Amino acid sequence: MTPLQALEMLAQFIIEKDDNTDFSASVIEAHNEIKKALTPPTADEVVNAIQDEIEWETEFRDNGFYFKDTADYIAKLDDEGRLLYGLHPTPKTSSLISRFYEAQEW
Repeated sequence: MTPLQALEMLAQFIIEKDDNTDFSASVIEAHNEIKKALTPPTADEVVNAIQDEIEWETEFRDNGFYFKDTADYIAKLDDEGRLLYGLHPTPKTSSLISRFYEAQEW
């Protein structure tokens, strides 16, 4: 069971036991924040984060994040599934890229 699946099981329990108290609302709000943190980013979210960081138009194609209309990559998987970087992103952006690839089924 993944952490996200466990969280969803917990959420279902909370919803079933919800008695409309402020406590229940707080728990549901906390659940939503945790779910957002555990949900892997989409390719579009990663592209936006990269663009915000480097201020250069980028795109996701061929299982990699590339500078738009070039063969130069920002991050991509090699033939053996290793993550290669063409530039050194900040830790936050690097984490988003890693989380994106971690969630993919190739």
